[in-house]
Amino acid sequence: MKDLHAADFHTPSFGLVFRLLSWPGLQSNPEEISTKPANGEWRPLEYTNFLLSKRFGFRRRPYPTHVAKVGAIPLMQEMTRMWADEFATTARHKFRGERGDAYMMFGFVHFVVERHREALLWTYVVGKIGGERDEWGAEQRRRVWTELGGGDDSVLEGRTVKVSVTKRETLADERVTAVLDATGDALGGTQYQFCECVVSFLMGVTLETVVLTTFLPCSEPRRLSVWVPRR
Repeated sequence: MKDLHAADFHTPSFGLVFRLLSWPGLQSNPEEISTKPANGEWRPLEYTNFLLSKRFGFRRRPYPTHVAKVGAIPLMQEMTRMWADEFATTARHKFRGERGDAYMMFGFVHFVVERHREALLWTYVVGKIGGERDEWGAEQRRRVWTELGGGDDSVLEGRTVKVSVTKRETLADERVTAVLDATGDALGGTQYQFCECVVSFLMGVTLETVVLTTFLPCSEPRRLSVWVPRR
């Protein structure tokens, strides 16, 4: 047994820790009518991914591994309000695997990821760039172009700008240790680590977003952990 501490699952500074399996065969497809067998969890997984995809964009999503999981009741309540009919239908099912069966913990993990991404995009597009009356026009497009490195150029059509991804330093050991020491927290049997194995899954989460993977080193990407700051 690993010596696990509370910080291995959640801290006020870093939020919730999500552990995901990244095998291609364990990526859930978004399917409204799943063809998977009813005697298992894959039919609810694919249906729940369908619900997520209608709201946040269609994509395959990684599978939360079978270890202890943490959640947040306010965020789960937000989920049940967003998909009230679907969760009401699920509550009437005697067994999992029936048609229209929502999978709470799978949905919760990816709901937090997607809502955090939305919050970041809203903060930049609306809160920072958008006009005082929420307008989005030529001036706002020109400002985004300039901030992305396109230069102060009034001609935007047909132009491109190359944006390079740099190495993340958010999870440098000394930085994580300093943050945890300041709050009196300490990791036990895991570590916070960013791994490129999940970049394709979360490429939309940018603009200073922290994406962490933990539990196993990147040389063994069979079991990964993705952390998303709490909202």
